[in-house]
Amino acid sequence: MNGLRFPRGIASRLLAVVLPLTAATATGTVLDNFNGAQRTAWEDANPVGLPLPGGLQADGKFTFNMQPVGQPYFVSSRKTSETFELREGRTIEFRADLLNGQGPDSFAVLAFIPQATGPNTLAGYGIAKSETDILITKGINKYFYNENVNPPVKNNNVTLVLNLAVKGGKVFITGQVLDKDDGNRVIWEKSFVDTTAADVLSDGEDSPPAPWINLPGNFVLYLYADGGQDPAGYQVVYDNAETFVTDTEVLDNFDAASRSGWEDANPAGLPLPGGQQA
Repeated sequence: MNGLRFPRGIASRLLAVVLPLTAATATGTVLDNFNGAQRTAWEDANPVGLPLPGGLQADGKFTFNMQPVGQPYFVSSRKTSETFELREGRTIEFRADLLNGQGPDSFAVLAFIPQATGPNTLAGYGIAKSETDILITKGINKYFYNENVNPPVKNNNVTLVLNLAVKGGKVFITGQVLDKDDGNRVIWEKSFVDTTAADVLSDGEDSPPAPWINLPGNFVLYLYADGGQDPAGYQVVYDNAETFVTDTEVLDNFDAASRSGWEDANPAGLPLPGGQQA
C-alpha cells in the first residue's frame, strides 16, 4: 500500500513544531486462504448463460478450470461475506496470489465490482493477466492499459495487486505484479487516474465517465477465456485473497479565522510562538 506521509518542519534547538495534518485508520483482512474443506460465501456468475462453474476449492487453492465453449467468455466468483465502498479519503487494496495460469489465453482477473453493475458487466476496476498480456480494466472493452508485455511478466507464483485511492473525486488506480519467489519484488507496475471527465483509454470509450465511487462492491475473481476455442481448455489457480482498507481524515485545513486545538512548545523556555494561522 502507499505509505502515509506526514509533513516535517525544520527543527532548530530553539523551536520545534510538529503538525500532523492527517490521521488514518487501516484494516487488513485475509478474505480467504482457501484452506477449508469447502468454499464459503462465494457466488458464481457468467454472462453466456451456461451452467459453468466458478472457482473450485481444493488442496488450499481456488481453481477455475474450463473447457472451450466456442466463443470468448468469462466466469467469476464474488466474495459475498464483505462489502467495500470507494469513498473520499479511502484507499482499498485487493490482493490475490496467482499460482498458475494455463497458456496465453487464460486470463486471471482480480477486480472491485460494484453491486449495482455486477460481475457479468466487468464494470468496476480490475487487473487482468495471462502469460503474455496485462490489462487494467474499467469495464468490458474499456481498458486503461492493454498490452502484450515484452518481455513477458512471469505468470506463476506471483501476487496480483489492485490499489484504488479516492482523492478529490478521482480514483487513483495502481496495478502491480509481485514476485513471490523473490521476496514480493515488484516486477510490473502501472498507475492511472479515473476522473469525472471522459478519460482517454488505451482501448474503448470511457462511458459512463464517472468513477466507480460511493457504491458498495465486492472482491471478485475471474477466469477470462480469450477466444474460447482452445482444445486444451483454460485454467487459473488462485490463493490468499486479501484486502487492505485505509481511511484518512483531514485534521486541519487551516481555513478558519483562527487556529483551534493546537498547543505550542519549545525547549528554550522562551515565549516563542508556534504555528500561526492566517
